[in-house]
Amino acid sequence: MNEPIYVGKKYLSWPSWSPNGSQIAFVENGDLIVVDLDGTIMSTNRSVFIQSKPMWSPNGDYVVVAGYGSSVHALGTSSEESLFIAEGWSPKFSKPKDKIWFASGSGLFTTSLKRSPIQQIAVKCRGSDNYDCSPDGTKIVYCDNEYIITI
Repeated sequence: MNEPIYVGKKYLSWPSWSPNGSQIAFVENGDLIVVDLDGTIMSTNRSVFIQSKPMWSPNGDYVVVAGYGSSVHALGTSSEESLFIAEGWSPKFSKPKDKIWFASGSGLFTTSLKRSPIQQIAVKCRGSDNYDCSPDGTKIVYCDNEYIITI
């Protein structure tokens, strides 16, 4: 077993590996913290009070998170940059590039960091984390009562 990584912070939650495996993002008291594998803090982003696991962009420049009050944000992993994406929760990045998926009260949606128009993909979405994106970003799967639905 590896030695624990000491980062000098308390109340750590929702760890998430970077796409290349060289860093870990986590939440500490609502703030995004990014560390190298030796525990060196690389960045801290306090622009949004985070209420979900950080999900990395494919290139590692951003994470998407759900902020306080059901809002989706993209946060810079090496800066204090914060982009409001939409009202919603349970955001995820998928390939290709910067496609962002998220849930909202009326269904599942997609958009991008480039602020492309928000598109509704599915009408129903039970629960806050009740869907997933295919590895290539072309399909989603979600559960609706007794059914598993792919789009």
